[in-house]
Amino acid sequence: MLLLQKCPCALQYIQILQPILLLPEVYIVLPDDTICAGSNFQFSASDLSHPIYHWLGPNGFESFDKEPILSNITLDVSGLYYLYVTNAYGCMGEDRATLAVVDCSSLDEFFPTTFFAYPNPSNNGRITFWSNVPDCAEVYSLDGRWVMEITLLSGKNEIVFPRGIYRVNALAQQKTLTIFVQ
Repeated sequence: MLLLQKCPCALQYIQILQPILLLPEVYIVLPDDTICAGSNFQFSASDLSHPIYHWLGPNGFESFDKEPILSNITLDVSGLYYLYVTNAYGCMGEDRATLAVVDCSSLDEFFPTTFFAYPNPSNNGRITFWSNVPDCAEVYSLDGRWVMEITLLSGKNEIVFPRGIYRVNALAQQKTLTIFVQ
């Protein structure tokens, strides 16, 4: 079946042999955890198959990379970011998302030794532990069976757990957390 379909963004008629989606659908993919100042951050999109990407953001940020990287980020890169993609037909799709950068070092001022987990409970098996000092943690099931040992670096440590309820003992900090993984 021969169809004539107007591409609204290119303002021309394109002859195609089968119906296809001309307007690209794209979404900015942001992490679901905290983005700390001083770390690196890489933007990503839900679909990386288009030929042209145009990112815009605060403080004059502009990139034509598919997945641009911000190095040693600061609090002033927080804000609204826009992504415009153009497909092979010249049609444009867009999305916008807010990037929030947190000063994680300020936690050290309030808590000389900081050890916590988030999200708790976790729905996807991923738990991020925050420790302001390097440490070693032992993980036990609620009935007291040893499960694993975790080496914690200073900062964020993402760990994947099977479903269950665990006690996590940070040895150097002498702190214990109970985590729930659904």
